[in-house]
Amino acid sequence: MTDERDGQTYKIVKIGHLWWFAQNLNYETVDSHCYNDSAEYCAKYGRLYKWAAAVGKSEDECGYRHECNLTLPVQGACPPGWRVPSNYDWNDLIVAAGGDEIAGEVLRESKEGDFALLYAGRINFAGEFVQEGRSACIWTSSETDEYDAYYADFYYSYSKVIFPNDAEKYDGYSVRCVKGEL
Repeated sequence: MTDERDGQTYKIVKIGHLWWFAQNLNYETVDSHCYNDSAEYCAKYGRLYKWAAAVGKSEDECGYRHECNLTLPVQGACPPGWRVPSNYDWNDLIVAAGGDEIAGEVLRESKEGDFALLYAGRINFAGEFVQEGRSACIWTSSETDEYDAYYADFYYSYSKVIFPNDAEKYDGYSVRCVKGEL
C-alpha cells in the first residue's frame, strides 16, 4: 500500500476480517517523533505519536486534559481509506491471533509480510525515549477520559498482550492503521 501523502509504502496483511498495516505508521505530523530523534529509527520502526496527533487532532482539541469523544471510525494520521484502530478492532485482532494469552507471541513470530510486531519503544511522561527493542506500545482511537487513552501493550519477552491498557495522552506510541468493517 502506498501512502499518496508522502509516497511511503507499507506492507499490509489480512487478519480475521480486517486489513492491517504490517508496519508502524511513519507519516510525519505535529507531535510525532523518531525514536531518539533519529531518522534511522523512523526507517526501522515508524514514528511515535502523542495521542492527539495519532487521532489527527491538535493538543488543544484532544490532548492531555481535553476529552475528545471521537466518533468512529477515526482516520487520524492514517492514509485516506484507513483508520486508527479502535478498541473493537484490536479486540478482533487479538481474538484472531488466538487470544490475549498468546497474541503477543503469535504476532511477534509472524512470517515475513504478516503483522510482525516492531518493538519501537516509546516516549515517556518525561519526554525520554525508552524501551527500544523491548516494547511495542500501539495507540487505539479510544480514550478513557481527558487524561488517558487506550493502547495495546506488547513486550518482547512475553507471549501475552496487555489490552486494553491506558496511558497519558502525552506519551509517544506507535500507530498501526486498519481498514474493513467496524
